[in-house]
Amino acid sequence: MSALVSIVIPVYNLSPYIASCLQSVQAQTFTDWEAVCVDDGSADDSGEIIRAMAADDPRIRCIRQENAGVSVARNTALAEAKGEYICFLDGDDLLHPQFLALLLEAIDGFDIACSDYCKTSVRDVDCPTYTLPERKALDFAAFYHLKGDLDANMLSKAVWGKLFRRQFALAFSFPAGIRYSEDMHYIGKVLTQHPRIVYIDLPLYGYFERPDSACSAAFSPGQLTCVQTLDDLCAFLRDKNEPYLMGQALRNLYANLLRIRTDSIGTPYKKQAFRVCGRAGRKWLGAWLRSSANPLKTRLLIVCFFCCERTYEWGRIYLDPTMKEHFRAQRKAARQKN
Repeated sequence: MSALVSIVIPVYNLSPYIASCLQSVQAQTFTDWEAVCVDDGSADDSGEIIRAMAADDPRIRCIRQENAGVSVARNTALAEAKGEYICFLDGDDLLHPQFLALLLEAIDGFDIACSDYCKTSVRDVDCPTYTLPERKALDFAAFYHLKGDLDANMLSKAVWGKLFRRQFALAFSFPAGIRYSEDMHYIGKVLTQHPRIVYIDLPLYGYFERPDSACSAAFSPGQLTCVQTLDDLCAFLRDKNEPYLMGQALRNLYANLLRIRTDSIGTPYKKQAFRVCGRAGRKWLGAWLRSSANPLKTRLLIVCFFCCERTYEWGRIYLDPTMKEHFRAQRKAARQKN
């Protein structure tokens, strides 16, 4: 297939990673691509690295903007993208050399093609040669439960690891000013177009785990923005009369409310976090209980955990005994601060 693919790459202070990221793009066996890199006001030399590589490879473009967050950076890149197909790549991640070729082959007859991913902590990733496996057409339920456990299924929550037809990728934008859960917000809206989705079971996307990423950072009030993001998504899906999609958005909302409450214990922001989470949780409690998109047992358990902090902790410890030490350490840290 010959069709230009636009690769959207937001970059903020990624100087140790961006060169190898772009090298993985340059190593693609499919060569008709453009890398639209948005330097989101980096204070390091990320921009200089991109511009130096762009000077040797005109397929790489670097757009500089004042720091506005990953959502705005992606929106800027989407506005500049010229490709018939769009994919998203984080500036610290890597692509298998066949990522574009195999997903372009898989997307024939579909609107979104996605692959599996692998987590890595090294930059030199072994790259075996693959042939296209059997394609799996996915309905919404299969998409959200692709990896079995919905709560652990990053593929349904992330924009990376996928190839979108242009009209689907550009139908919606990312929520400005949001650093957390912006992917779920975008994916949830795109799915209201009822795209035909296909999956190939190959680890073609390299998700790089680094200790200073947004996902692994210590709790801060900025993480509360994900509550508003998912609240907005639930309201959007309710108005669109998308009960199944709304059910999954509600599950993601409550999962994040529970996570935020847990992570905020022992920090100066606990009261603020509990107040914000409590307001959002009460707002959607009735809709969550009525949502047949999730098993009744799951709905009742989450309500039980959400309404009582101590019950939630007991439930977490029951499911994962190591959480006992986690909660104990949080309380000890809180006592020391007070």
